[in-house]
Amino acid sequence: MRSRLLWSGFFASLTVVTAALVWISQTVLELESAERDLVRQSESNRLALWRMDSFLVPLIARESGRSASAYRLRSEPTEFVKLRFEFRQENKYLCVLPNAPKSDTAEIPDVLCEAVESKDFLEQIQNQSPNEFAVRDEEPPLPQQFENAPPEPLLGQANTSYQQLAAQEVTRNQNEFRKRSQNVLQSNSTIMPPAMRSPEQSPEDLEILGPMQGVWQDGLLLLVRPVSGGGAQFVQGCWLDWEAIRTQMLDDIRDLLPSAELVPSRTAEDGLQLAALPLRLTPGLPPTEILPVWTPLRVSLLIAWGCWLVAAIAVGWVLYCAIRLSERRGAFVSAVTHELRTPLTTFRLYTEMLVDGMVPSDEKRQHYLQTLRVEAERLGHLVENVLSYARLENTRRPDAVEEISVEDFLLRLQSTLQERAVRSDRRLVFLPYSEPLHISADAAAVERILFNLVDNACKYGGDAMNSQIEISARRDGHHVVIAVRDYGPGVSRRQVGRLFRPFSKSASEAAHSAPGVGLGLALSKRLARRMGGDLRCDQSVDQGACFQLTLPRSTATVRD
Repeated sequence: MRSRLLWSGFFASLTVVTAALVWISQTVLELESAERDLVRQSESNRLALWRMDSFLVPLIARESGRSASAYRLRSEPTEFVKLRFEFRQENKYLCVLPNAPKSDTAEIPDVLCEAVESKDFLEQIQNQSPNEFAVRDEEPPLPQQFENAPPEPLLGQANTSYQQLAAQEVTRNQNEFRKRSQNVLQSNSTIMPPAMRSPEQSPEDLEILGPMQGVWQDGLLLLVRPVSGGGAQFVQGCWLDWEAIRTQMLDDIRDLLPSAELVPSRTAEDGLQLAALPLRLTPGLPPTEILPVWTPLRVSLLIAWGCWLVAAIAVGWVLYCAIRLSERRGAFVSAVTHELRTPLTTFRLYTEMLVDGMVPSDEKRQHYLQTLRVEAERLGHLVENVLSYARLENTRRPDAVEEISVEDFLLRLQSTLQERAVRSDRRLVFLPYSEPLHISADAAAVERILFNLVDNACKYGGDAMNSQIEISARRDGHHVVIAVRDYGPGVSRRQVGRLFRPFSKSASEAAHSAPGVGLGLALSKRLARRMGGDLRCDQSVDQGACFQLTLPRSTATVRD
């Protein structure tokens, strides 16, 4: 139950922190994309505005450079200019020829006559200051592709940093608009030098009162300027070919803003107005641009996620190890308590009987003493395994490796192993070797491993018909394999996974199985691996259990 609570708390915390990191990553990536789009859109807008104003400035400067008397001469239409006119409000005098009567307005389209004969047209032109453009009629509706255009990325969201950036861009656009307006004013104010003026003089003393400026009049785009002469003020101007100008300018910026549009302008609040004419740029959607895969921000996020993943795995692993250690300690305490209680009870009972003289015969007394000796060895073996495992856990010092002859080593251990087998009514058999074998290992560690294997074969061999325990050795490449086999009930595949876990035997298992705490095989495997070898259970045998200890051959033997 305790481990379940710990795991539940861990996964709940992991879920919360992961969700927070996902939200932060998504927000940061959206901000990066929005900032990049804003910067790219702003740069494209500014460059497009400069291109269009640069296109219009020569056209407006050329018309501004015409003398007032030149507007009294008939002139053919030029590119982007349909015709030029002069208008006097007091007698509604509209002409394209010097001193032409009103009847000559028949040569001028009716739509222009209706536009410039508005009663407040002259007053409007005379009173407005430079760069204060008026739109006389309603703005044309936006093209369909702009009606449902999505808003600027994240502009409606409550993101302070992005809103500040957008406000800074608007201010920057307004500053750019003022600079472009000053350049256009300087160009439009340039009057043609005297040598380039028409030699024909007007009977009136004409004076240009201001530069050419664009206005919208009843849906027509006009360039007009106030002029005085003969004691009166009137207007000279030209009718611009709006569709041709619009098409040309949009073609010039198609590489920057493929879906841009130009519309009449009312205000100059966002700085997207042209300085030369009362037009506003509607940028539309910018060209699609694929972000680089490895931007600095994405690399930082990847590193952060990598660190988070490593931290989560580390914390989970530490928690798993801590829970396993706690469970193993509990199982160890339970198993050791049972293993200690049984021999201690035997010690107490037999020693009391011997001390109180309750064992009269020498034969029984000898039997009791032999039993006490076996129990003492059992306790010593248990304590030695526990101490060896503790030393193995607490030190990383390499073992004292030496060259050992397998034949001599097994011969030296034969009596000890044979004595352990005899106590369990087993028969130990050493199978012959096909060739001399030498290993590089720690002799004490190998002795403990083999003793543990023989001890397990004696304890778990059961009542098999064949009581034989076989020890064999063979060469396997650069290793030597020492096998210990019994002919008991064997080990099931389900049990193999638990065999080499330390303290894997619970108290109930210890009470209903052979003596031991489940530490011998775990200790033996770790000792074998520490010497560069391994210990495994061979599942290929048909009967009984076979454990194979693999150890490296000595370097001298390998060279031979």
